Amino acid sequence: MVYKIKFQPDGRVIHVPGGTTVKEAARLAGIVIDTPCGGTGTCGKCLVQVISGSTEISLSDRKFLSEDELLEGYRLSCMLKSSADSVVRIPDETRLHVQKILTYGEEKEFKVNPTVEKIFLELTPPALDYQVSDFENLEEKVLKLTGKPVYANLKAIRELPHIIRSSDFKITATLDDGELINIEPQDTRNECYGMCFDIGTTTVVGAIVDLNTGKEVAISSRMNDQVIYGDDIIFRINLTINDKNGLSKLHNKVIEVINTIIEDAALQAGISRNKIYSMTAVGNTTMHHLLLGIPPQFIASAPYIPVVKELVKIKAHDLGIEIHPNANLRVLPNISAFVGSDSVGVMLASQLHRGDDIRLAIDIGTNGEIMLGNKKRILASSTAAGPAFEGIHIRHGMRASVGAIESVHIIDGKVKLGVIGGGVPAGICGSGIVDAISEMLKEHLIDETGRMAVPSFSLFKDGHKDITITQRDIREIQVAKGAIQAGIEILKKELGIKTESISEILLAGAFGNYIKKESALRIGLIPSMGLERVRSIGNAAFVGSKMALCSKDAIREAIEIAKNTEQIELSGRPDFQEEFANAMSFPVTNSDLQYSRVSA
Repeated sequence: MVYKIKFQPDGRVIHVPGGTTVKEAARLAGIVIDTPCGGTGTCGKCLVQVISGSTEISLSDRKFLSEDELLEGYRLSCMLKSSADSVVRIPDETRLHVQKILTYGEEKEFKVNPTVEKIFLELTPPALDYQVSDFENLEEKVLKLTGKPVYANLKAIRELPHIIRSSDFKITATLDDGELINIEPQDTRNECYGMCFDIGTTTVVGAIVDLNTGKEVAISSRMNDQVIYGDDIIFRINLTINDKNGLSKLHNKVIEVINTIIEDAALQAGISRNKIYSMTAVGNTTMHHLLLGIPPQFIASAPYIPVVKELVKIKAHDLGIEIHPNANLRVLPNISAFVGSDSVGVMLASQLHRGDDIRLAIDIGTNGEIMLGNKKRILASSTAAGPAFEGIHIRHGMRASVGAIESVHIIDGKVKLGVIGGGVPAGICGSGIVDAISEMLKEHLIDETGRMAVPSFSLFKDGHKDITITQRDIREIQVAKGAIQAGIEILKKELGIKTESISEILLAGAFGNYIKKESALRIGLIPSMGLERVRSIGNAAFVGSKMALCSKDAIREAIEIAKNTEQIELSGRPDFQEEFANAMSFPVTNSDLQYSRVSA
């Protein structure tokens, strides 16, 4: 049987076979519902209201919805299957909205010496007494000017004879580490561009960079469209295992996003995509594999082995990336199954591997990576902390998109909120949750064990909408922050140091950038130390990708960082479980932490 589903308030109508989930029907109708769990019924976020039609109640519905909500026709769209003609309302907070994406980071000065260079050549026209091939002619000139040999790319060689003769033997050769990738008539040295990318689990950021100067000329970002298959990398890995086309689906999604970003950035910069001659990318190990179309399933089970950790160099066009046909893509090396090239980018950008001072870098995204050390020794580990800090498993949690509460202050008993985009809040994102719990600790609404003094705490109430913090929300944050805190303690123990030996804490990534360090300290998310020793460094992984694009030295550094960083595996360690149990509590010593109050 085929059934008609009408979606409100859009008014879109679609006909689907019986048994199709409302989530899938909405996608076919061009409406993307946010399903952080990938449609497995375990997050409770894909709420819709059935006005008429199929209303079967699933076990997941009963787990996440109240009796009143069930009576009003609310259901989880990933669990509700079509069995009759229906009218379904999709609330705004259920839809996938563009997230607030961090596109900048703290940059260090570095020497601009990219792998790609353009060289203007005035070749000697061949003659009966000068019998040289066209390529030998070019090769001799390059060797004379640079002292470096050249090797041929077939596509470029095919164009060589016509271009040199049509331009009176005056050409610009584009080389990438000695590989001839392009020939153009006349002098085009001022048009030399590359692109750097940070391929995140949730978001993707890319920038066009002038390789002559190292300056960004355009930047663009998008949600990673793979989120329709689940927020967590485990959901995506499982898709590659359970669906024979799963790997190609995920690979194609990220390539589509990359090409959209390239198109947008090129339009901003006013340049042709064929002028982009090089590309770099960083990402966690799973995203690295999915970008390259490499099976990631062995990452997820013991002994947690990636297919490749080394730097990968490949023709971008071989992946379907739409820049110059001969451009090379370099994906920076990984450290382990759960500490990827994005962490290498953070360490490269922050120069964690240099200097005598011991520093701690924390990058909390969909996963939480921890790096500790100095030029003598660096340790790294990963904890599964991101979902709660991104609003997953939080009753009114949501991404950091328009309508999300991003900051909370309680002043004289009154709640003051900061909402992304202003207006009426739709839910609360990670920075807002941490703020709320910090403020509740200050007001003694939560004790050191995490027990609430009230059944729930209301942040906003308007008509039927009541955005609250519940006891379960507190526990979810305790688990997430406990994992990170325990990971830090294990790394300190492995390095043989105490907190006093850490000169600085660096908070990387979007969450690290937008969270108030005062709140992070109060709830014990980061070690207790002076606020002046805690610093947000923005999207450091992206900066690391840019450094590698612009500097051969940075590429070599990235390889050395990955090679020399020691991966500390936390799972299965008895001392980690002990530290985790201790880290679940809130540090009462921070409960009276003073900081400046800024009205939301």
